[in-house]
Amino acid sequence: MSKEVVDQNEPIQTCGRARKASRSRDMLTALENRVGNLEESVGNMKKTLELVQGRTDGFDSMEEQLREFVLDSLGANAKKINELVNFTTKKLAERDENLEDMVLAMKKEIEELKGELAIYKVVLSNGMLFSRPKQQAMDVPKPEKSIDEKRGGNAIGTWEEFQGELKKLFYLQYTEKDARAKLCRLTEKEVFYWFKDGLKPRAKHELSKQGITELTVAMAEAESFVELGPTKDKFESSKPNGKGNGERNHEKDEERHSNDGNSTDSTSGNRKPRDVKRGSNNPMDKEKRIKCFICQ
Repeated sequence: MSKEVVDQNEPIQTCGRARKASRSRDMLTALENRVGNLEESVGNMKKTLELVQGRTDGFDSMEEQLREFVLDSLGANAKKINELVNFTTKKLAERDENLEDMVLAMKKEIEELKGELAIYKVVLSNGMLFSRPKQQAMDVPKPEKSIDEKRGGNAIGTWEEFQGELKKLFYLQYTEKDARAKLCRLTEKEVFYWFKDGLKPRAKHELSKQGITELTVAMAEAESFVELGPTKDKFESSKPNGKGNGERNHEKDEERHSNDGNSTDSTSGNRKPRDVKRGSNNPMDKEKRIKCFICQ
């Protein structure tokens, strides 16, 4: 019985061993596969490490370059800063010296002023300031006595000569030439206002209402809606007639005076103008107004 049992147990043991061997083989193959994977991962890690080391080497070189650049820039800036500092220190030193000189000069002036003030105080206390020398009287030239004659001219002996000299003082000569010269110097705007001033009030109102500021347009408009008033007399008076206004008025006055002289008495030796009310029998002379000797 024991032999049979042993014989029966032997195949069972062999089957168990075969199963164990297959399991171990599977485990070995799994382990080999894992080892292979680990080797591959380690190889990959080595490659990545090599890449990282290469990059770190590049970083190291860049770091060195950056250090050199920073040092160079700091050195250049340091030189410039040192130059600026030296320049400013020199300028400040010069200004300090100038200020010291100015302060010394001011101190000297103050001392001088103090000395002068002390002198003035002493003089005022002694009353020397009020003892001034008296001013000497100066001879002023006195005007000469008038002899009723104009220097460089003829002596006035008659009433007519006196009237003529007096009229020369009131009647201007060459007025037309002066007026034309002034008109030539006038601007267009001044001529426009001069023209507008000579118009009638209605014409002025129309021009200002229409807002006209040009001379030619104003002349055309003034001729169209109203006749020219005082401007016409102004233009006529400014026309050249050979003589000025003063000369023409002077000639009229001389004609009037000659007419009045013919109607006076022949016995009057001084040629004085005869009173119109007394000596004139002509009714036309009575209607005339009595004028002063300047207006005759």
